[in-house]
Amino acid sequence: MWVGFLVGVAFVALGVYLGGLALRSWRQARETTRWPRTEGEILESWVESKEDSEGDLSYRPVIRYRYQVADQSFEGDLVSVGARNLYGSFGWAQGAVDRYSEGDSVDVYFDPQEPAQAVLEPEVGRGPVALTFLALLGLVIGMVLLRSAVPAVWGVITGAVVAPAAGA
Repeated sequence: MWVGFLVGVAFVALGVYLGGLALRSWRQARETTRWPRTEGEILESWVESKEDSEGDLSYRPVIRYRYQVADQSFEGDLVSVGARNLYGSFGWAQGAVDRYSEGDSVDVYFDPQEPAQAVLEPEVGRGPVALTFLALLGLVIGMVLLRSAVPAVWGVITGAVVAPAAGA
C-alpha cells in the first residue's frame, strides 16, 4: 500500500521534472528558428555505437562543424536542440551522417546573444519529442499507481476501512 503510493509519487515527480525539461527544449527549439545564419564547414561526420548491458547496440550521429561570427571562430556539434546525446537505430544515425559529409559547406544557425551556441537544423528535433513522451508516460504510470493506492492510504490515515478501487 505505502510502496504503491510512494512509487506513484515518484513517477509523478519524474513526469513533472521531465515535463519541465521538455518545455525548456521545445522553447529552445522554437528560438533557433529565429537565429541568424552563417556559413560553416563540416569537420567530421560519423556514427558512434554504444552497447548496453544486454549487448544491444544503439547509435548516434557525431557531427562537428566550424563556423565564424564577427571574426571569431567557433566549433559546434549540435545538429538540433536536444539531439546531442540521443541514441537510436543505425539507419536514423546514418541518415544524419549522410546529410553532413566531411568538408561540406553548411548553414549554421547561431544564438546572437551567445554565438558559441549553434545548430545545423533550427527546428524541433527528436529530443523534445522524446522528453514529452517520457514525461507523459511517467505521469500516467504515477497517476494509475496513486489511484489504486490512495484509498488504502487514506483508510490508514483516518482509521476507516476502505475497499480497494474497482479494477485495482
